[in-house]
Amino acid sequence: MAARERNDRACRVLLVDDEKTILVSLRDSLREAAIEVVTVSSGQDALPLLRDRTFDVVVSDVRMPGLDGMELLARMRADGIETPVILMTAYATVHQAVAAMRAGAYDYVTKPFPNEKVVRMVQNVWSLVSLSAEVRDLRERQGQDFLVGSSPAFTRLMEKMRAVAPIDSTVLIVGPSGTGKEMVAKALHNLSRRQHGPFIKVHCAALPEVLIENELFGHDKGAFTGAVSAHKGRFEMAHGGTLLLDEVDEIPMSVQVKLLRVIQERTIERLGDGKPIAVDVRLLVTSKGRLDDLVEQNTFRPDLYYRLSVVQLNVPRLIDRREDISLLLDHFVALCSRRMMRRCGGFTPEALEMLKRYDYPGNVRELEHIVESCCALSSGAPIGPEALPDRVTQGERSRSLAHDIFSGQPLQDAVDEFERSYIESALREFHGTRFELADRLGISRKNLWQKLKKYGLASD
Repeated sequence: MAARERNDRACRVLLVDDEKTILVSLRDSLREAAIEVVTVSSGQDALPLLRDRTFDVVVSDVRMPGLDGMELLARMRADGIETPVILMTAYATVHQAVAAMRAGAYDYVTKPFPNEKVVRMVQNVWSLVSLSAEVRDLRERQGQDFLVGSSPAFTRLMEKMRAVAPIDSTVLIVGPSGTGKEMVAKALHNLSRRQHGPFIKVHCAALPEVLIENELFGHDKGAFTGAVSAHKGRFEMAHGGTLLLDEVDEIPMSVQVKLLRVIQERTIERLGDGKPIAVDVRLLVTSKGRLDDLVEQNTFRPDLYYRLSVVQLNVPRLIDRREDISLLLDHFVALCSRRMMRRCGGFTPEALEMLKRYDYPGNVRELEHIVESCCALSSGAPIGPEALPDRVTQGERSRSLAHDIFSGQPLQDAVDEFERSYIESALREFHGTRFELADRLGISRKNLWQKLKKYGLASD
């Protein structure tokens, strides 16, 4: 069932208890909260319903004659029924409820309890189930490789995305390289009323200043030498849909003025043609760092910043959502198996622990590259520590050495020495373009060039 359909209907609960007073009282409270409820008085009666119908939550007593709540949970899981289960239990059987949670129950509540507590628990489960279904739908529809997780940081991001997606407000998506900012933008588009319109992306850092204006606004025939025909800019191409300005902090000041005018007036002018052209575009922008810092440095217009940051989404670093590493590993291993059309054996417990401890300066993108490299070289057997990159296996040793490296030199000199060594190593190991290297290092192309000149690493 699609997440959108799920959110358009009431939550459906199967309530199981052999005590009629609790059954009737709790049923009425749930219905008052606009929750659909079906009641049965035994586990034997619950199982056929669960096999034949779809429920979103099961609320069951633990102690019942015949098939009790613990056994009902076990039978559900054995039948492949993954519906979340909340167990009601007397104080004396709390240890049983805890054991059941280890076996797959969502939560438990001890008797006696206020009905409102169970109502809130059901609503919380329903919210999380809907959110998880929405993430699955997104991945199935558009292959959102980075939108995998259940950590608090990831869940907060998804909740904000779901809230802001249906409206047309401009969204500023902030996060370091490799966190999945573009994936978030594509998800916002696919969850919006513009989902059937175009999704157009402009990588601002990849365009030199002389071309970015032409790329955004287009040009008329004869606007400059070589303009043999009219050319639509990205704003016109995105009409009726969404325009993503990736790394908006790289837009030069001269173009920022014109971009502000477009946002205010909802019209663009092609180069060489003063005629205004109306555009209906939802604007999404990404930035690796804080735009307000650039405002203070006078490299970004404050009036444009306020226009772009109507809503801000902060995409967490991978180390801020470590709980998701195992899920991401499973996801990327499955993805590589499909891409390579052969089985990837997953990771041994030792390799898994190393991957969980690593700090991932390249974030989720780096994790994906590590998995892809390991799977490509794998024979199908479980992948051990010996197959992991040196930077992962040596991470623990580097952390232990960090306490013993003080040499007495000034801090800035030590920072410069490390930075030069790090960039020099990156130049040796990385075989892509300088632009790709800058992206991998999490800095702009201009910043990389300045550092290369500073450390004498620039080549002619």
